[in-house]
Amino acid sequence: MNIFLCRHAQVHNPKKIVYRRLPGYYLSKQGEAEAEEMGLFLKKYKIKEIFTSPMERCVQTAGIIKKTIDNPAIKIYQKDYLNEWDEGEKTTTVAKRMKHILRDKKDNRVYISHQHPIRVFLNEITSQPPRELEQWDCPAGAIYEIAFDGKKALPKLLFIPKETDKPLIPKTKFSKSLFVIGAAATAFFVVAAFVAAAFFGAPQRGTEPEQFTVALDGGDSGEVAAELASRGFIKSKTAFHIALLGLKGINLVGVDCVSPGAYKISKSMNVWQIAKAFKQDPYMKWVVIPEGLRKEQIGEILAQALNWDEQKKRDWVAKYTAMKYDYLEGVYFPDTYLITTDETGLEIAQRFINKFNEKFAPYADKFLQENISWTTALKIASI
Repeated sequence: MNIFLCRHAQVHNPKKIVYRRLPGYYLSKQGEAEAEEMGLFLKKYKIKEIFTSPMERCVQTAGIIKKTIDNPAIKIYQKDYLNEWDEGEKTTTVAKRMKHILRDKKDNRVYISHQHPIRVFLNEITSQPPRELEQWDCPAGAIYEIAFDGKKALPKLLFIPKETDKPLIPKTKFSKSLFVIGAAATAFFVVAAFVAAAFFGAPQRGTEPEQFTVALDGGDSGEVAAELASRGFIKSKTAFHIALLGLKGINLVGVDCVSPGAYKISKSMNVWQIAKAFKQDPYMKWVVIPEGLRKEQIGEILAQALNWDEQKKRDWVAKYTAMKYDYLEGVYFPDTYLITTDETGLEIAQRFINKFNEKFAPYADKFLQENISWTTALKIASI
């Protein structure tokens, strides 16, 4: 069995948004050219079916590949198990769903997914530890062939589009003054540069920002460093502690010094830039809404978490939660939310209502059969 596992082509994302599973992100002009190259490469194989993540960038890549191969008989299927890594989704869960690829056991099928799920899958089928994720080169448009020798998986990187930005090979130019200093000084700087790059440098080039979430009960520098290393954001946990806490950080592993919430970072950032991001406030903050609170009390919690002024608190109570009579109280669902700091009060109120509607939906038909309105049912539940 030989299958082809591909990453979607380059996405149009000039604002460097961490889009992950957000809709509306399509290929750039370069990405369309990369997808054509992918199709030309795959044309020599008798491709019959293409399975793709439901995200637009993958579906678009699949369509261009099919058009380039010029075989109308090729069928395209969208599969959730190929989807992008979701917020809070464990690596083991990603590995489990991606292993659906192995169930079909038919030759010359194409599967289109995303960088992180592809790396997790390749690591899983070759029995590699999580720290080895970064060994799998997976730029936009990359194509892996996965062959099997008995039960042993043999992944091989077959193709990278010419349009894809290739990593630059650093070239060192020594001035005449450095030669005058002598071989010893030159050797010292070379070693120092090597150590800096090996431990403090960026793991990759040209990658897009990603969302990194620190759990509500997280913030432990040791746990954060371990997660950063396992997901390929840093090369050295010790280097991260030094950048975050100074030289004393070597002996302070386990200190709660990172605020819970979500941060935007990328694998193109060096460890100093990563540490700087974590020293600032997260762009998304955790907000816990307990049960039994009135909307005024909820407003106080939101104001404290999101640094609202008095006007924003008054708008929450008098405007955003007072637009519909039936939605004055009881529908701002108690839960733990991860909220963007620039999210408006109206957007937050609607999010709470949507959560309430989602939780109430299983009971709606029952109350309707009893001729009980949902507002009356809510009052009965609150007694």
